[in-house]
Amino acid sequence: MCGIWGIYKIDQHDYDQSIINKLNKIQAHRGPDESDYYQDNNVILSNQRLSIMDPLNGTQPFITNDLVVIQNGEIYNYLELKAELKSLGCEFKTNCDTEVILKSYEMWGQDFVMKLNGMFAIAIFDKRKNSLFLYRDRVGVKPLYIYKNDKLIAFASEIKTLLPLLDKREVNLEAIHHFLSFNYIPSPITAFKNINHLEAGTYIEFNNQKITKNIWWDLAKIRVNKNISLDQASDDILYLLEEATKIRLRSDVEVAGFLSGGVDSSTVIGLAAKHYKKKLKTYSIGFEDDRFDETIYAKEAAARFNTNHISKIVHSDMNKLWPLALYFCDQPHGDVSFVPTYEVANLASKDVKVVLTGDGGDEIFAGYDKYIDFFAKNNSLSNGYEKAYFEFSSLLTNNEKLEIYSNDLKTKFKDHDSFEFTRGFFDKYREFDPINKVLAFDTHFLLSGNNLVKPDRMGMACSLEARSPFLDYRVIEYSFSLPGEFKIHNNTSKYILKKAVENLIGKNLTHRKKQMFTVPIGEWFKGELADFMKGILLSDRFLSRGIFSPDKVQELISNHIAGKKNHTRILRAMIAVELWYRIFIDQNEVKLPQNII
Repeated sequence: MCGIWGIYKIDQHDYDQSIINKLNKIQAHRGPDESDYYQDNNVILSNQRLSIMDPLNGTQPFITNDLVVIQNGEIYNYLELKAELKSLGCEFKTNCDTEVILKSYEMWGQDFVMKLNGMFAIAIFDKRKNSLFLYRDRVGVKPLYIYKNDKLIAFASEIKTLLPLLDKREVNLEAIHHFLSFNYIPSPITAFKNINHLEAGTYIEFNNQKITKNIWWDLAKIRVNKNISLDQASDDILYLLEEATKIRLRSDVEVAGFLSGGVDSSTVIGLAAKHYKKKLKTYSIGFEDDRFDETIYAKEAAARFNTNHISKIVHSDMNKLWPLALYFCDQPHGDVSFVPTYEVANLASKDVKVVLTGDGGDEIFAGYDKYIDFFAKNNSLSNGYEKAYFEFSSLLTNNEKLEIYSNDLKTKFKDHDSFEFTRGFFDKYREFDPINKVLAFDTHFLLSGNNLVKPDRMGMACSLEARSPFLDYRVIEYSFSLPGEFKIHNNTSKYILKKAVENLIGKNLTHRKKQMFTVPIGEWFKGELADFMKGILLSDRFLSRGIFSPDKVQELISNHIAGKKNHTRILRAMIAVELWYRIFIDQNEVKLPQNII
């Protein structure tokens, strides 16, 4: 696990040590153990390393006469690939997965990535072709941002690392517009003009000034197996999850886990406890408000699997960490659970460098209550249900956004429906049944845009690597080969997964009511955080941004505090936008680590 950044030089300019040191420092939290870089007339490739595999010999970049390789992530099947490459005559000097990447590219060329099972952002400079290749994993566990001007093409694991290279920081208002629908900013756009996010499952080649993008993994190509039985599918899922968990236990440092007591995290910890040679450490975060607290279930799971469990209760003063969370995210996110995720990551990082998580299970097996609610209300599923689902799951519809915008933004975006951003996606998935199409949409957008940002950014902020067995491509591909009715069955969410794991985690944990990992901030906005909310959203600075109508903002606040309508989601989204502006555009007021942006 690491942070990476690099520059492909269009003008062959040499960059001095001071700029290299500055960029290294900005994302040093991703790799505090060591840092190194390579520079020639064509490129700079730099790595900040969190030493997990082969700590003594895994220093990056890996360099040969023809190639330079850096990566952020883990290749879990590196042992199998290494054995295959050895059988083909390759020799190795280390036990590190990055060397396996280098040898795989040498052996199989630019499509080597198809053989990888892992989470990764990889940069390979091929000196023979003067080509820089950038690869992102199948579902976007690891981030990779790209900036281009007339002098250079730059990439990095975090946007903030690219900011010193910009001529000027400019807000991408289109991204803010889409944010208010998605509750996060969907790739490939970002909140900054001229900075893009490489989409999941794609790679890009830079050769001189020619840019070529290729999709190397496409979920839309999966076809449903209509002949499989529920019993066979259940057995297969448990087997695949166990295999995925076992290879994610490969590490030269201790592995622990996040444990909420939900189906997904309990399944992962239950499988890990069967195969890990030590007693697992597990961690959870809870709240004083019983409506949001899951610690009783986490403790039940910890007792069942005999883990050393540590939990922490967080309070409303956690809002002080909100700017910190947004700093590490680089972009606005309306999901306030980033903050308790930071808290649990910080808790675990005092003991370990690697944790297992249950991320991905809800998106690929239909775990959210919203799926039941949507299909109950749209049981006819006539043409056009795609837009119905988009609006059903959106923070705000296009019309709702126009109602709260300033006059300038109403004019700018009156014909700019965020659903159009997704239309090409839905067209690709026309062979999927409605349930699988909705799940594929959330796997593509929600998972990579928000739910995987959370463990990556909050974990790496604390120099902690998060691994999820549910994100093994074998599990994902198998899940989407099953009929949607296996996942939502008899009005039960996650039906086939629960059938698969009930004996492992027990009936109580399997069939407990789904509880979202969320923060009771809407209640806090009515009480102890009311002044905090009003201090931001009624400030001259926020209102002068020219995004929202001051009268509408006041109306939202008043109605929420009075209990007339629950406006939690839009209020916290607006606060996230304003805090992001103050941190990254104004570059003042908010105190941040090392004060380096």
